[in-house]
Amino acid sequence: MPQSLFALENPTIDYILSKFLVDAKTAGIHPVSFMFQEYNDTETFQKWCEREKMMGFESKACMGPKQVRIANEVFGIDLNAIKRAKHIKEAFEAHTAKGINGFMDKKFGFIDEPVYRDALLILNNI
Repeated sequence: MPQSLFALENPTIDYILSKFLVDAKTAGIHPVSFMFQEYNDTETFQKWCEREKMMGFESKACMGPKQVRIANEVFGIDLNAIKRAKHIKEAFEAHTAKGINGFMDKKFGFIDEPVYRDALLILNNI
């Protein structure tokens, strides 16, 4: 197994990434995940990007065009996510004006304040 794939299974790496992410966000700094050195191993690079996005990272350091393309695909916000976020924002704000802070939406299911805040994060990053 290549060393870079082994690292994906390493809980110490998860701890380091999580601590860096939380510390950076607490300090108000935009966290950029580490550089992946094996430039031609695009399969593992993509797995790292997907893992880091799931953890909460919004961007990744890249070495060149191959990595940039993959990072943009993984960390970019697609049009469906933007449409969903706009719908959630509008629906939540309309319901909140009526004193309702949690409700079932026909299109996207249960919407409450945490879902609304996630939608705002998406809209603030476009």
